[in-house]
Amino acid sequence: MFRKVSLACVTLPLLIVAVGCGSNGTVKVEGIVTLDGKPLADATVTFHSADGKGRTAIGTTDAQGNYSLQSYSANDGIVPGDYKVVVFVGGGAAAAGNNFNMDGAKRLQDLKTATIHANYSNLAQTPLKKKIDGKGKVDLQLKADGT
Repeated sequence: MFRKVSLACVTLPLLIVAVGCGSNGTVKVEGIVTLDGKPLADATVTFHSADGKGRTAIGTTDAQGNYSLQSYSANDGIVPGDYKVVVFVGGGAAAAGNNFNMDGAKRLQDLKTATIHANYSNLAQTPLKKKIDGKGKVDLQLKADGT
């Protein structure tokens, strides 16, 4: 009997620790996207690992410009690290639900009619760079001139 109790005392804490470690190392991140100080609605925000090796996280803004990131499942957050941030407008949730619509006539049309500077939609040119080291708020302030 003593052995069963001892085994339970060791096994139960290990089980609790194992269940608590299922978050894939992500931290919750949310924020507001603005363009010249005004909320940017219907935008897809994508955080790309700066070294190109990490997990990408994505979010979509609501009417007030609010977003929250997901990497593996809904609103789970992002793995800490350095990121380049890309923002697309004109597709928002529809683009995210259509494999980001990264190529094809619809995506080309979205880029032509976008309300933001093309720099923000280009991974090589984006001026948006963020370091994520813990959960919190990461606001993105975009400017009409793309700087």
